[in-house]
Amino acid sequence: MFFGRNSPIESNSYLILGDKIILVDTGMRAETLIENIESVGIKMSDIDFIVNTHCHFDHIRSNKILKDAARAKIAAHKEDEPYISKADPDYTVSKYLANNLKAAKVDLALKEGDKLGDFEVIHTPGHTKGSICLLNRAQGILITGDTIFAQGFTGRTDLPGGSQEQLKTSLKKLEKFDLEKILPGHEQPVLKNANQNIENALLILESAYL
Repeated sequence: MFFGRNSPIESNSYLILGDKIILVDTGMRAETLIENIESVGIKMSDIDFIVNTHCHFDHIRSNKILKDAARAKIAAHKEDEPYISKADPDYTVSKYLANNLKAAKVDLALKEGDKLGDFEVIHTPGHTKGSICLLNRAQGILITGDTIFAQGFTGRTDLPGGSQEQLKTSLKKLEKFDLEKILPGHEQPVLKNANQNIENALLILESAYL
């Protein structure tokens, strides 16, 4: 379930339904997100996990409010866990936007290959040290955070923890999966030809840094 902002600044959120209900990224508007979730018949207390795709402010600002409302466990990759748990102003980049980020402890430190329902954690450093994608192999769905967007665009690598080389390596890893859809952290999803979108991203990166 997609709660989109259609914005380059505010992040998308995704609600994965199954044996465990998982909220991916909490964004910046907690009250609006809670209203959207409850409008589709899901109680906040039904949510089992809140997964952060990476540590940046625009994806985690509502962690504290959502965690308290849902009593859910927050999960994030082990490389970004300290920055989220401590609300680090540099690595969350909150100092550049609004330094009012409230800390919310990460309960589950994720690693490559961990399973969350039907989704598998894919570590994709580059945008941050602990950026992850969530892969549903059976359906060819990839939730990408800020690793890759539509039209072959990718997340920035010039912020703390970013690496252009690591991002290229991560995209080459993703290219090997049989994908149909990309659900990114900002703006609109890619609903077909997802692998071509990754190939385009690699071409853009290569041409930009020749």
